[in-house]
Amino acid sequence: MNIPDLLFSTQGRINRGKWWLGVVILVACSFVLGWLLWKVQGTSMFFTFSGRLMSFILSAAVLFAGFCLNAKRFQDRNKPKTLAYAALGVGLLKAVSDLLRMTGDPWAHNGSDTAFQVVLSVIGIWYLVELGCLRGTAGPNDYGADPLGGDPAPAQPGI
Repeated sequence: MNIPDLLFSTQGRINRGKWWLGVVILVACSFVLGWLLWKVQGTSMFFTFSGRLMSFILSAAVLFAGFCLNAKRFQDRNKPKTLAYAALGVGLLKAVSDLLRMTGDPWAHNGSDTAFQVVLSVIGIWYLVELGCLRGTAGPNDYGADPLGGDPAPAQPGI
């Protein structure tokens, strides 16, 4: 699976290794693009609509790529990709809230900022365990062939 398919498609299944690769790519891209945005906008990225809009676009792109990555990993565990909407939905609500300047001021956090941090942390821990640590379904499932290849070992007859 190539990188665009990994990050921009919800079709099929991926194993833990590809999921972790995708996470590393998203974190690195977020860091680099966020740093560039900071260099271009400075503190105005928090206080002007154009700065908040650029931050929103970056957030939306990263959230969509993360959704695609998580959806394929949930499918590898033979679970519906709708479970990946948890992080996408809360993340988009936070991004819209930041865009509308209801949250997102790094110098004046409010209760909504804290609530978003708590909810996103809980979802993050769930995803870390479910998607990053637990093995996918062995053999083919409802979403395709096993990304690790091979079928599960045949059952051994009783002795």
